Amino acid sequence: MIKNFQDLEVWQKADALAHRVFDLTESFPSQYRFDLTGQLRRAALSVPTNLAEGCATTHTKELLQFINIAHRSSSETQYLLLFSCRRQLTTAQTYQQFTRDYDEVRRMLHGLANSLQHAKAVNAHRRISRALLGLVVFYVTFTSHWPLATNHYPVVLAQSTNGTTTLVQETVVAGGGRIGGGNPMSALTIAGEPSGGTLTNSAYTLYVGYRGASATLPPGMRMIAVEGTTDEPACPIDVNGIRATTTGTNFKAEGIQLVEGPNTITVTSTDAAGNRAAKTITVSLDTRPPARPTHAATPSVVSGSAYTLTGTKTAGTSIWINGTQVVALNSDTTWSITVTLAEGDNDFVIVAKDAVGNVSTSAVATTVVDNLPPVITAAPPAKTNLTPYALTGTVDDHLTTVEVNGRAATRSGRSFEADLTLIEGTNTITITATSPNRYVSTKTLTIILGTIPTIASSAPADGAKLYLGTSTTLQATATDKEADPIQYQLLLNGAVLSDWGTSNNVAWTPTAAQAGVHTVELRARDAFGGFASRTARILVLRKPVEHP
Repeated sequence: MIKNFQDLEVWQKADALAHRVFDLTESFPSQYRFDLTGQLRRAALSVPTNLAEGCATTHTKELLQFINIAHRSSSETQYLLLFSCRRQLTTAQTYQQFTRDYDEVRRMLHGLANSLQHAKAVNAHRRISRALLGLVVFYVTFTSHWPLATNHYPVVLAQSTNGTTTLVQETVVAGGGRIGGGNPMSALTIAGEPSGGTLTNSAYTLYVGYRGASATLPPGMRMIAVEGTTDEPACPIDVNGIRATTTGTNFKAEGIQLVEGPNTITVTSTDAAGNRAAKTITVSLDTRPPARPTHAATPSVVSGSAYTLTGTKTAGTSIWINGTQVVALNSDTTWSITVTLAEGDNDFVIVAKDAVGNVSTSAVATTVVDNLPPVITAAPPAKTNLTPYALTGTVDDHLTTVEVNGRAATRSGRSFEADLTLIEGTNTITITATSPNRYVSTKTLTIILGTIPTIASSAPADGAKLYLGTSTTLQATATDKEADPIQYQLLLNGAVLSDWGTSNNVAWTPTAAQAGVHTVELRARDAFGGFASRTARILVLRKPVEHP
């Protein structure tokens, strides 16, 4: 079970979202305090609260129930935020960001529930070994050479940092067989990975521990393979104490550990007559990146088509700008390059690379060429059913100011954004951009605001009673003033029964395990952002017995 709810990433995200909801509702008018504000805060707080309470349980089934409640509360919060947006208590941009975040929370809750259900079926031989008093205790599989079933037995093994795992305690196995105690067996281990591999003698093979598919090595460490040849085939060969595999006169040893700096690699071999040969080489590992290069300050705005960038660097490095080498590797500690400029923003991402390809962190130089009126790019849909509407677009540099219908737009880099309150029908949008040198451009657009769908009828009704084993139809019927095509989604307790599509109904037969109260949510949407939903709480009961 989960010991600390604060370790859950989904709890951390849900907790942060609850704080954001509380901050958002601080600005709601006082007349909403006891209905919308209170309900929205309770729904948002319910998600992390149920996760925290569920983590205190001792049974997976109970935790899954709390996760289900948290899932349903996230959907309730999302609808209340939509309602707030329609009442113009918050912006469409804020609502859309909350929607993305709560969709992510539900995906994480679904993944958490799946992982908990899967964990109950994990096979015992996949347990990770644990350290105990300097020894490693494993669950291992013995495979006998005489008739003996394959079983799991605990044995005690000693493990070196990067050498061998050796059976050091005699173990009694089924059928009276013994292993160990005068017949120790060893298997190679690999630094940075859990102990893995096999131990073999004449009677048994031990599959030791669990070797993962990959492992992250500590910084400044690498694992390599060493290959070579010998003039005498079939001789055992060790590389830094690791037994190599041989094919004829060729050998290969994998899992040779290198650390930062020079490393000594020693290859030894002994033939059948006892003659021993050894060869030593040095391999250097260099993983340290060079220092970040510097550049002289660049002017904010220029008029020319070229500019000379200058700066400093580490000796023995090259300079790369925007992924292209512009200064070859050399021993200099300064650099200079003339670059071509284009109208608008010119961003230069500068890094240094050393002889083995290590890359420094980047420095960024930016300058703006302003000789022409700004180029405005914005392509809103011809029609939307959302207001306020978040209009987004770009201009060709980050210093240009942008106004939309006379109000300053929010800027980020070359992008701009403005929240527009639309009226039903056709809306004219005028965008004005003024560059640093006072060149001006305008762009005029139109957006039609339509109406959102309305759910005309739904079933079952709120408070309806259903019977176990009896099929019922969950359905909704929606209308749209502009006759926009409508799609439907039907949910039970926050889980999708019928995903978005033209079908407005789905059959559901409650099972014996589903007795109790359930929440049905019926949703409708059009192609222009319009959304409506209706929720009903239903009670599922056992069907009464009819007496003669």
